[in-house]
Amino acid sequence: GWHDAGDYGRYIVAAAVTLAALFHAIENDESLLKVDMQIPESGQAMPDILAEIRYELEWMLKMQAENGGVYHKVSCYNFPGFVMPEKETAPLYVTPVSTTATADFCATMAMAYEFYYEIDPTFAEGCLAAAEKAWAFLEANPNLIFENPAAISTGSYEDGSDKDERYWAAAQMYR
Repeated sequence: GWHDAGDYGRYIVAAAVTLAALFHAIENDESLLKVDMQIPESGQAMPDILAEIRYELEWMLKMQAENGGVYHKVSCYNFPGFVMPEKETAPLYVTPVSTTATADFCATMAMAYEFYYEIDPTFAEGCLAAAEKAWAFLEANPNLIFENPAAISTGSYEDGSDKDERYWAAAQMYR
């Protein structure tokens, strides 16, 4: 997945917000689908921006547990400091499932379905199935608010309530 904010952690909450912004940008300006981003996937059947978004979506899909919940983030115990990515060699840890991450994941996967169903229906259906699984987890788990485990000091993206994330997930699932 994409690195976050200059560290090499990967965070579901930050990824979801970023992907939503990109999806909304495409909705508002379809010419973005024609931009050559000069990425390795350029020139293939899928627009570059959707190929890049898919890279992050595929990472997010790996963060979903069998029960539908979504692990909040993967990071080292501590921020690495100012080093290049290849110099960050500390072990990575997957943190517990949270309902904030699960709801954000659910909303993002529901959005992804809309953007991919015409160009890659199999991928789109997989995103929708993941969103439905996440929604079922949310219905069964009223409030698993994330707190950084004691040993981890990287960004937490904590939230005292998951109501706004659940609302977003519900709206995207309805759409």
